[in-house]
Amino acid sequence: MRPWLYALLCVSQCLGEQLGDGKFLVASRKLGDPNFAETVILLVQYDAKGAMGLVINDPSKITIAEALAEIKGAKGRQEAVFLGGPVGRTGLQALLRSKTAPDEARLVFGDVYATGSRALVERTLGTAGSAFRVYLGYAGWGSGQLERELALGAWHVLGPNAAFVFDAEPETVWQRLIRRTELQFAAAESYCRWPRANSSVSPVTQPVSSGVNTAGRAMSSGFPMRPGEFALQPSCESRSRPSAPNEGVRFPTFRD
Repeated sequence: MRPWLYALLCVSQCLGEQLGDGKFLVASRKLGDPNFAETVILLVQYDAKGAMGLVINDPSKITIAEALAEIKGAKGRQEAVFLGGPVGRTGLQALLRSKTAPDEARLVFGDVYATGSRALVERTLGTAGSAFRVYLGYAGWGSGQLERELALGAWHVLGPNAAFVFDAEPETVWQRLIRRTELQFAAAESYCRWPRANSSVSPVTQPVSSGVNTAGRAMSSGFPMRPGEFALQPSCESRSRPSAPNEGVRFPTFRD
């Protein structure tokens, strides 16, 4: 095989998926940040200014009926509200599937949209059998921060897949995906190292701490974002699960 062709194959095999809207970040086992250990994050927006995402595998004990009591159609909905990340826990976001592009929503990938619109949430709740998830807070990275974490081995990147977002057993999504990514990475690493069997890849010898997400886009008003909107955020709060709505948890609301 010609050297240039072999090099091209190595790059495509070893680097895997690239960052972008709709891609998934799967926390590596070496990720030591308690805010993001064993998480799977959907990137809802990625550009030169930074990245935003929602943790899709951290359901709380709070139900949609409890969190959205004032929204028509929420009564009786026992689905869990998810903890979307440690930043901006003053507003709720939602992910939904729609065959047509809804107003007041941002396309993430395929037929999956993100929104913070109260009106759209009410319409979605009124649609029987709709795929729908609600998130409290989000994860955010400043320019270049997520790329540095990837270089340290903090995350694996997977391509878009709506089944990950709306999985019936979200608590086990990370366990399933980490096994898959590790097997794929091991196969790619073996392929790339084949002609230089005596060389080795330097491992990361200490836990990787994910960026504290001190830089994130202000999302308290929900999607869609205003062009150029970017704000510094305070340090991450600890990743704790609210146990019940009457234990000091103040529920934010969707914007009108």
